[in-house]
Amino acid sequence: MIPQYAGREETAIRYDWNQYADFVEKKLEDLRVPGAAVCISDDSGIVFARGFGYCDAERTHSVSPDTIFGIASMSKSITCLAAALLENEGRLSLDDPVCKYLPSFRLPGVPRESVLVRHLCEHRTGLPPLPTLMWSMAWNTKFQAWQADMGEQIRSKSGSKVQTVDDIIAYIAEGKGYRLLGAPGEYMSYSNDGYALLSSVIDVAAGESLESYVDRRIFEPLGMTRTTFDIDRAKAMGNITSLFTWDGDTLHSTDDWDVAPPYRGCGWVKSTATDMCRYY
Repeated sequence: MIPQYAGREETAIRYDWNQYADFVEKKLEDLRVPGAAVCISDDSGIVFARGFGYCDAERTHSVSPDTIFGIASMSKSITCLAAALLENEGRLSLDDPVCKYLPSFRLPGVPRESVLVRHLCEHRTGLPPLPTLMWSMAWNTKFQAWQADMGEQIRSKSGSKVQTVDDIIAYIAEGKGYRLLGAPGEYMSYSNDGYALLSSVIDVAAGESLESYVDRRIFEPLGMTRTTFDIDRAKAMGNITSLFTWDGDTLHSTDDWDVAPPYRGCGWVKSTATDMCRYY
């Protein structure tokens, strides 16, 4: 068993990559994961990169280190970096109030100026977990037959289709269905909605979309050529995984990815193991 990428000679002596590859294969088998890509780097660069398993239901395409996956909430790190870069450019301050960029944003019973951009970055707005991301996905994603019942259940209980950031702002401002955990900055509570708001703050501060700014200031300079927010672009690049879900002993797959329009910087970046090594 030979890794698809082997690093420096001294690294090969220090680490038994064959033993590590055996460990990964066994772990994926135990967890019933169809495929995965692993990339490991140190200060010299990439020292190990390899794909495991397959990325399509027919098992005709093997995973490689350059297979595109959804990186989910690792996207938040990229969005937060964009905010930091804008601060470095003098176009935004993390201590600006969110309402400077999104004038209609407010928390019920909280002074408008007290919710800062850094609170969005740090998950410290005071918001608890909200149902709005699930509502947005349920209304905007094309479900397969085996997902239809779940999607319909969520839609029937939703209060909004959550198709724009203004829908999130309106839900938060109304204050129904949730109670704030505390004052802004007091507590940390993981917030997908905070990063949806941060995405729109970056749109305004950058004078261009989050996607365009991140392409220009992060992906292109780092040579992340197989990383994008755009699922159609990712599919056009080729070597992209299908999405798999176990239902008991049945493994379902689909090429229809989740859609939640205002949650772009929350979890919608598509990338590869090698590109993410370049990023980190």
